[in-house]
Amino acid sequence: MEIMTAFGEHMRRLMAERGMSLHQLAKITNYDVGYLSKVRNGRKPASLALAARVDAALGADALTAPSPAARGKLQPARLCQLCPAASEISSTR
Repeated sequence: MEIMTAFGEHMRRLMAERGMSLHQLAKITNYDVGYLSKVRNGRKPASLALAARVDAALGADALTAPSPAARGKLQPARLCQLCPAASEISSTR
């Protein structure tokens, strides 16, 4: 799966889980709704700055463990990890 598509699909899933519209996300992140739509649909790559703002808006950096005892066993689901710019940075290291 292409990275841009994976990012957009994950973003769409998190938005649906949180009941957030694209217009609400645009207002919270201070990004244009048209640009966010293109990112979500895999037509534009997301920058690390956008991924970080979307992470924060959707709570994607929070652990979703059902109980405090299980938290150490789960990994955070961060959109930043799916960001095309992040994969470019990690491939140059």
